[in-house]
Amino acid sequence: MITKLLSWAVAFAIGMCTIAQAQTSPTALEWKQALEGMLPLPKVHLAAGTPLQQLNAEWEAANIEFARVTGAVSVLPYAVSIDEAWSAIVDIAEVSGKPLAVNFSVWQRCQSSDDPLDYGPRYWCELRLMKRRLKEISWKADCGHVAIGWVLLDSEKYRTNGEFAHDDAIRKRHDEVFDLVHDILPDAEIIEYRNGAWPEGGFDYAQAQSRSVALYEIYNRSRTQQQIGTLAVKWPDVPLVAYVGITGAWIPGSHWDYKYALPDLELSRLGKSLNNIVEEPFRRFHVMVFNTHPFEQRNSRNLRHFEAYVRGATGN
Repeated sequence: MITKLLSWAVAFAIGMCTIAQAQTSPTALEWKQALEGMLPLPKVHLAAGTPLQQLNAEWEAANIEFARVTGAVSVLPYAVSIDEAWSAIVDIAEVSGKPLAVNFSVWQRCQSSDDPLDYGPRYWCELRLMKRRLKEISWKADCGHVAIGWVLLDSEKYRTNGEFAHDDAIRKRHDEVFDLVHDILPDAEIIEYRNGAWPEGGFDYAQAQSRSVALYEIYNRSRTQQQIGTLAVKWPDVPLVAYVGITGAWIPGSHWDYKYALPDLELSRLGKSLNNIVEEPFRRFHVMVFNTHPFEQRNSRNLRHFEAYVRGATGN
């Protein structure tokens, strides 16, 4: 009996070790080696900011290769210390020759109230903070001879409710931020999160250079096709942007599952479709945004997901 128990214990321990190994996220070297074998994506792919833990010497080569494949270097100015991380960011941009994409989560730093009609001190704090960050990044980019190609405005702070005063205040807030970004970085393209999906959970801004949709249910092909088709029909004459979730999946009515194993076939199909430069409506998708960043380590399958997407997009 004791021998059997010991055998079971050993088997259990080996099994747990195997599971732990299987769930280990890819290393910087593994990412670098995989990226080196990939062709550049046909269209620019931004990301929701390079994670701080990957802005170091260990990950530098992987970051440079990622920029080569995607066409951009993505920065989260609120999540990282600009002074600490900037040298790494500039090195990646200079070596890769790719411009920066700067991400801002608007109205989610100082503003605690969910009421868009609240114009108290926190409202002004939010604008001052963003203005300071924009000027700081603009100045540092100029000094480092690095171009800023895109500013991503990501905000889920407010929800429209059909009341004119409430909804109009939301639009005015976002338009105010749009003007602020354009004044400081006039050459950067401004991309707003889910601003093409309104009123179905999205945000309809009066000013926009493109219209975007969030594709977070890649495992459900019909749902993804419906989202793309709806966006294209609603906005027939403007550039389109897709936020692509390859680091997990949204489970409707539930939660974001960072452990979700997305099907390789669906990832490859989506990569092929979104990077199509000829057929409608896919040719109008001129920029994609990975949300979250593929280096994000909560899903050990992220490298595999990324490889499947790129394989579909490049045919390699």
